[in-house]
Amino acid sequence: MLRLLTCALCCLSWIGLATASPSAEHLSPDEYYQAHPEQQALSQALAAEVRANPVPLAKQPAEAIRISVIYPGLQASDYWRRNLAAFEQRLQALQLPYELEVFNSSPSESGHQEAEFFSRTLAKRPHYLITTLDTPSQKRMIEFVLARGSTQVILQNITTPLKVWQERSPLIYVGFDHAQGTRMLADYFSQHFQQKAQYGLLYWSPGYVSEACGDSFIRYMAEFPQVKLTQAYYTDANRQSSYTAAKKLLAESPDLSFIYACATDVALGALDALQEAGRLGQVQVNGWGGGAAELEAISQGRLDVTVMRMNDDTGVAMAEAIRRDISGQPVPRIYSGDFELVTRQTSADKIQALKEHAFRYSGMN
Repeated sequence: MLRLLTCALCCLSWIGLATASPSAEHLSPDEYYQAHPEQQALSQALAAEVRANPVPLAKQPAEAIRISVIYPGLQASDYWRRNLAAFEQRLQALQLPYELEVFNSSPSESGHQEAEFFSRTLAKRPHYLITTLDTPSQKRMIEFVLARGSTQVILQNITTPLKVWQERSPLIYVGFDHAQGTRMLADYFSQHFQQKAQYGLLYWSPGYVSEACGDSFIRYMAEFPQVKLTQAYYTDANRQSSYTAAKKLLAESPDLSFIYACATDVALGALDALQEAGRLGQVQVNGWGGGAAELEAISQGRLDVTVMRMNDDTGVAMAEAIRRDISGQPVPRIYSGDFELVTRQTSADKIQALKEHAFRYSGMN
């Protein structure tokens, strides 16, 4: 049964949150490269391969590569679907034989279904497991896979290595640096609201994404004292609970200048609440990721700004990492894709060009 809102819609003080660091368990890419300077060159080499045309292996593997994917793909964001489409097409372009099994869940579902997916996956002993890391339950399941040692783990949508996994690490962390994207949004809002302003914040569900996209935003905005946080609420990581939280924000803080949203579904729920209240265009809302739904909302003048991921690059990077691994080449620990800031003022031609690159494998729709 879905919860309406986690933490009983409890209001969070920005002062307390500003002191909490999402890096307590993680290393930022810069911190990791400082500790392992050889890794930066490897990451740059992989980035060059992602941008280049595929080069098939001279000698193909003798058997099909068994790959299992466990994704929170049942959400409005098309990131996961596009990532998988780009991954498969790049594998095919590399002429790598593979067998793929995909399990999709909703981010708001309990960990029981994910545990079942992990159990079913590991029974088949895949060569590679691709999944994400957001919650403590996911961390425990991934740790079990790493300890077993027979399956290589690719972690998607996270670019900050865990400190406790330094000795037995996933093959690669792949995604878009949440801190970088959040910084770009903080810079946008600080420049747009140079006079006194108020904002509310809507988290994803409790976990890594909320820390990386939400807590980081609060810390960045603390550098701009003219912009004050009024309330922050966790959601159940879906559009409906985000709509409910946004309605509460609007009722409790009638002078809001903008609502900061940590994910696509959260942004769409906030827009629903603003439309119902007749306040679209009065209160700004950001997207996070720049998928098709967000770009459409920007073109309609409903959404104000987003950081657009060059989406398909991470799917390509996963395929190239597997190619490197099976050919005995070193695989970098981190691959982080590129962002572009897109606003309502960005020209249609510029957005079209960005879409043609970002969705070059997964399609324009």
